[in-house]
Amino acid sequence: MTFPPDRSRWLRALLVLCAVKIALLIVAFDPSGLIAFDLPKSLASRAVEWPIAVVLGILVIGQGRRVLPRSHLHVAVIGLAAAWLIAAWFAQDRYLALFGEDDRYLGLTYLADMIILYVACAVAVRDGHDVAFLFTAIAIGAAVALGYAGAQAIGADPFWWQDTPAQRPFSTFGNPDHFGHFLSVLFGLSFGAAVVARGLLATAISALVVGLSLVAAAVVATRGTALGILASVVAAPIPITGRRRAALAIALASVAFVAIFTATPLGERVRATLSGAAIEDRTTIWAASVRAFAARPVAGYGPDNFRIAYAEHRPSPAQVPLAAMPQSSAHNWLLDAAVMTGALGLAALVMLVALGTRALIALARSTPSTGAPLLLGWCAYWAHALVAVGSIAIGWVPWVAIGIAVGLGSHEPARRIRSVPPWVSAVAMIVALVVAATGARVLLANRDALVMEHANAVGDVQGALDAAESAVTRDGARAENWNRLGIALDGLELWRASLDAYREAAARRPYEPIYWANIARTYARLALAGDAPSREEAVTAARRAVDADPRSSVGHAVLAEIAAAFGMCDLARSEAAITVTLQGPDLRARACG
Repeated sequence: MTFPPDRSRWLRALLVLCAVKIALLIVAFDPSGLIAFDLPKSLASRAVEWPIAVVLGILVIGQGRRVLPRSHLHVAVIGLAAAWLIAAWFAQDRYLALFGEDDRYLGLTYLADMIILYVACAVAVRDGHDVAFLFTAIAIGAAVALGYAGAQAIGADPFWWQDTPAQRPFSTFGNPDHFGHFLSVLFGLSFGAAVVARGLLATAISALVVGLSLVAAAVVATRGTALGILASVVAAPIPITGRRRAALAIALASVAFVAIFTATPLGERVRATLSGAAIEDRTTIWAASVRAFAARPVAGYGPDNFRIAYAEHRPSPAQVPLAAMPQSSAHNWLLDAAVMTGALGLAALVMLVALGTRALIALARSTPSTGAPLLLGWCAYWAHALVAVGSIAIGWVPWVAIGIAVGLGSHEPARRIRSVPPWVSAVAMIVALVVAATGARVLLANRDALVMEHANAVGDVQGALDAAESAVTRDGARAENWNRLGIALDGLELWRASLDAYREAAARRPYEPIYWANIARTYARLALAGDAPSREEAVTAARRAVDADPRSSVGHAVLAEIAAAFGMCDLARSEAAITVTLQGPDLRARACG
């Protein structure tokens, strides 16, 4: 891929950085870490974010504000950012609002990362060649993802995964549902390219990618992919000028659609869903989401605070067993926005989607070769997201799409206002790279966590302690690292030290019952070893575990265990009865008979 000769070297660098970022978001993962997918993708994305920000700053200094084309989409983006900031200020857990859940990382830092990507694409993309460069990055990432998925499908995965889903490849995404969402977008992009392609080679390549994405979707069997594909097919006539070509493209896609949904695992899951089976889990989550939105309708619970909202508003697992599982997403982008950012965030997001759709439709009609793939990929993304969990692995798609739409809109001729001294640029880039490298500590802490888990599993208590201490030293802001340290200290029967670690975990996330349960058990061990004051502390901590989430069996179970150990039979029986209704008859606290 070549650049126009008059293109600024900084614009070239910006486009390359955007392409690298997109490719990394698709392919990056770390099998040596406990969280092997979302965290490495987030860290890789943040690492590229800082050089992008520096290049943008240099361009603004050199060319002024006109380097960013004017667009109504900017208003929607600013509105969304403002809504997230308000929601974060009133969040239940501000740390999660800023950095995100342990396995999602979709807090304010994620939004800032995506907005910078949006601005970078809007500035760097000037013509169809630039779009083709970004499409090439997506194609490379897709090739790696599809190749790895194929290896998993035939049992040739070179890595061992503890929670490998049977017969559902998850590729470089770590979750078959996230991979399925990417396949929806890949189908939309390639189908859009196919329906407007003019040359035989372009048509053949696009058709090949369409076929590969359909085959992969059939094997991965993510039900939302059906919505994504259907949305792409429905939107296909918009950019096509010839009725005959449009009819042929839709007919071929419809035949493939019907074939897949009648003779593949995806078809079986879709038919089961349409018959009313296997949807109770989603309806339970959606109903709880509506109640959570009604409880905090203006600013919501805070970015990536869905887990807290769901715990407060889910039904009792005694009535709905599926409600026993914690949830970090509403499995619906509208409900996610409503619960976590309230009406303010929901309105801003809907406005962004509406304005983005209008811009992409206009682009598809004026420049079909570029606009058609983006429009169909955009439609596939949002349609699938109606039943999907948000993930940084796929969340970049709408930001790149609208960034390109703005970039191809109306660039004013670049006018040099002032030059940036080379040494200033060099220093700024060095600082950006140094800041970007700070994420390595978090990556290493994540690897320490996996080492600790493995050591604990094989009974290497000292190895577990060493790894847990290293994880806390490198990333002490995460509550779960402190909890793992407490578990490692328990293995060496260092009760006082483990108690301090569990307290640190509970201080960071007081709404998690498991941390209070661990505190209660540690106090109980001290009490049984002869420390009388610890007896009351154990009961108090167990009650805190119950109060943290009354619908969870964790707190009730530990209170029953401790009450039984201390001879408090009435309390033990009542809490045991509650635990049985919440989790079933497998209860260990039966000392009172």
